[in-house]
Amino acid sequence: MANILDYLDWRGDLTLAERGFNEVDNLLMAELCFLDFSGIVPADFSAPVFLPDAMRQYDAARPQETMGVLVPEQIPELGHKMAASRRFADLTLCAYVSRTDEETQTQFSALTILLPDKTAYIAFRGTDDTIVGWKEDFNLAFLPVVPAQKMAAEYLSAAAAALPSHPLRVGGHSKGGNLAVYSAVFCGEAVQNQLMRVYNNDGPGFRTSLLGLPEHKRVADRITTILPESSVVGMLLEHEERYEVVRSTQSGLWQHDGFSWQVRGERFEHLPDLTEGGKLVDETIRTFILSLSPEQRVAFTTVRPGDDFALHGAYRAHAFEAAHGHHAGDCLFYSLTDGERTLLYAHDTGWFPDRTWEELERVGGHYDYVSLDCNHALHGASLSMHMNFEDNLRVRDAMVRIGVADDRTIFVANHF
Repeated sequence: MANILDYLDWRGDLTLAERGFNEVDNLLMAELCFLDFSGIVPADFSAPVFLPDAMRQYDAARPQETMGVLVPEQIPELGHKMAASRRFADLTLCAYVSRTDEETQTQFSALTILLPDKTAYIAFRGTDDTIVGWKEDFNLAFLPVVPAQKMAAEYLSAAAAALPSHPLRVGGHSKGGNLAVYSAVFCGEAVQNQLMRVYNNDGPGFRTSLLGLPEHKRVADRITTILPESSVVGMLLEHEERYEVVRSTQSGLWQHDGFSWQVRGERFEHLPDLTEGGKLVDETIRTFILSLSPEQRVAFTTVRPGDDFALHGAYRAHAFEAAHGHHAGDCLFYSLTDGERTLLYAHDTGWFPDRTWEELERVGGHYDYVSLDCNHALHGASLSMHMNFEDNLRVRDAMVRIGVADDRTIFVANHF
């Protein structure tokens, strides 16, 4: 099975002049935007930097950089493969911006990629690992416009003004796809006339449908929405009625990873429709969101380790710090109680941090059911982000030792 990295190995020797721009090239450029080019690529449209030069400077400036828990770690490799290929070695990069504002709950980043044929691809980054970025994602469900959408429309307008002779493609992955569609709809008719194609790669929809707006109708036939076969993110909220479905090697939510999308030749491997499971998820989430009042949608709360909070009805939850990579304090697992029975749901975590063991002992009580991350199953040494079966046994013994579990407690080892 082949993905976008294999595509670079197999088709990277063919220049864009020999084989024209395609949907796979679009995803490569959308993923490239996730690299932090601060201080490497200029923030304006002057003095573009060749991609190979940008990647050399990237390595020198950020030799140990990791992409985080949620952003694919293969993206730097993708950038290097693009830079080393005949197909993309002549790309130049400019107008890189990256802004994060906790007060306004804004996370925005964009990059302009100039192609040798005098066209340009405007790439908007999707959500990163910051809490601010995730808050903004939730804001999409109840705010008519979020700051990043306004910034995207302004950025696209600025790109069109700076590159008046360049036909423009605009795209992004995840939230970046949402920003691409929003900017194309609300950039103004003059800029819309400069647009060649708009790519939404599994990006969420909008609080209210854009389909009936005259601004949308002017670009509707140039919007390409690409979804994996069991898409979750791309089917959220109100979205395009027409979309392309592609095969993924992952399942469920993990199909959102563009590196799992299967490539055949110069195209993704297309399927006739979403899976039945994907349709069910779409209908379930859509029905749930539409059932919420605006006040219920806006009820977003930042939870930190040690927080105890009420849920619906008699339920309460308690947050514990998880060991999940380098995000100390940002990753959590939870206990849940109805006042009579208590569940500990400890997933996406390695062996609990010392602070978590102290918190479990401080909170006390008795756990009736404990579900544990056993991602590594019977494989050897445990890692910092997940546990194996031996770790699960150690957790059980430690919980019994501090008095929060006993022989009545049901322990379950799950993949994650």
